Amino acid sequence: MKLLIYVLITLVAAAYFSMTVSSDPGYIMLGYGDWTIESSFVFFSAVVLISFLIFYNIFRVLGVFVRIPKLYGSWRGRRRAAKAGTALSQGVMALTEGRWSTAEKLLTKYVDHSDAPMINYLNAARAAQKLGANGRRDRYLRKAGQSVSSKANIAIELTRAELQLSHQQAEQALATLTQLRRMAPKNSNVLRLLMNLYAKVGDWEGVLDVLPQLQKVLIVSTKEMHQLEATAYTQLLVRAGQSKDVEELQATWARVPKQLQASNDKVVVEYVRQLMACGADDVAETVVVYALQKNRSDALVYLYGQIHSSTPLKQLARAESWAISQKGEESPALLLTLGRICINCNFPDKAHQYFKDSLLAGEEPETYQELGNLLEKMGEEKVATDCFRKGLALSEHRAAPTTKELTADRDNKPAPPQVLLAAKA
Repeated sequence: MKLLIYVLITLVAAAYFSMTVSSDPGYIMLGYGDWTIESSFVFFSAVVLISFLIFYNIFRVLGVFVRIPKLYGSWRGRRRAAKAGTALSQGVMALTEGRWSTAEKLLTKYVDHSDAPMINYLNAARAAQKLGANGRRDRYLRKAGQSVSSKANIAIELTRAELQLSHQQAEQALATLTQLRRMAPKNSNVLRLLMNLYAKVGDWEGVLDVLPQLQKVLIVSTKEMHQLEATAYTQLLVRAGQSKDVEELQATWARVPKQLQASNDKVVVEYVRQLMACGADDVAETVVVYALQKNRSDALVYLYGQIHSSTPLKQLARAESWAISQKGEESPALLLTLGRICINCNFPDKAHQYFKDSLLAGEEPETYQELGNLLEKMGEEKVATDCFRKGLALSEHRAAPTTKELTADRDNKPAPPQVLLAAKA
């Protein structure tokens, strides 16, 4: 529509101009030195217009020729960028499919023309890691860092740490993660990887250091934190017990939060075991009695029977008071404990009765073993052998795989994996 209006306006203007110049064509004279040019205004105007059109088109053509190198360079750049994008997508696909060598070649082929070279280098590093080329992996990670601003260094270093961990390079990974923690102290992925690494190398002090921050960033719940704390303090108690220094062991126990001391049997049991290993049975007895006042636990009752107190009669009286309070509901563990303490007190007949009562409450291989040992000392070897045989048969029965386990094995269905320490992505 606009073109039609322009044409009409042009025709009207041309008609008006023709009518005007037909009555008066005008006169133009140009002079320069001895030269003089005379012409009508109409002819002169036509010459000027034609000359303008000729020169205008000449300059346009020349401009195109001048811009050809630039246009060619721009076209070539777009073509390379398109190839780089295709190579990146194909490289990531090859990496996903496990074609490591192909992936590395594709990801590095057009990396200089890629819009996101960091992605190329990070994925190329993963491919090199799978090929066992740690030198190339580190070089790609270095180039990834050089290709972007410092803000992206956290992502690059996280990738480096993950690759080092998957290649069992614990020391290098620890150095990388420690540096990352200084760079981003609240980064949840950094904290998670650090805690997993600390647990893997047995740095339980490190685990306890990281845990509160992980809870703040909602990586672990309160329940999970207490479980992880229990694991860490249990391992620290084991380490302290290996020194055979009771004072060091007690100092470690003093570090355990009161809530954990009162509510977690595993931590208390480990502390008591280490005290016994250090020869501090009287201290161990005090700890068990105090813990049982707050929380009646079969694990602690069972452990109480393994303590060799310097006052076994008092120990027996205390255990029998527990049995009286549970009259008719004694657990097999409590009856086994009573039998063991009676042996320490040199009351074989009483121990014999407690072992028998324990077996009536619930058969356990360990109880058969204790009863067999007692009967053997009492000269009843035939009955003792029968006890040993029953205990062995019970152990073998419990060790045998269940029908469900056999079916899972036959169908190649692995059992559910154990939950790793802080295994949250």
